[in-house]
Amino acid sequence: MKKLDDVLFQALIEKAEQSDRKRSHHCFHTEHSDPVQRMCIGLKKGTYVRPHFHSQTNKWEMLLVLKGRLALVIFDQT
Repeated sequence: MKKLDDVLFQALIEKAEQSDRKRSHHCFHTEHSDPVQRMCIGLKKGTYVRPHFHSQTNKWEMLLVLKGRLALVIFDQT
């Protein structure tokens, strides 16, 4: 299993710099059907992650910023 370290972070940033979407990710889960989806995502300045909603009660997301910063907008469904 890969470690969350500067080697991984640098590789993700280098891939993100080459990407039109300015991001790259490394999956720690093995299948898309796994009940827990774990990944590390490298985001470069200027990328945009579209707002989205998981209607299933067993699906949620947690963002943990390990380096840098980001802006986050949370929409209230009510």
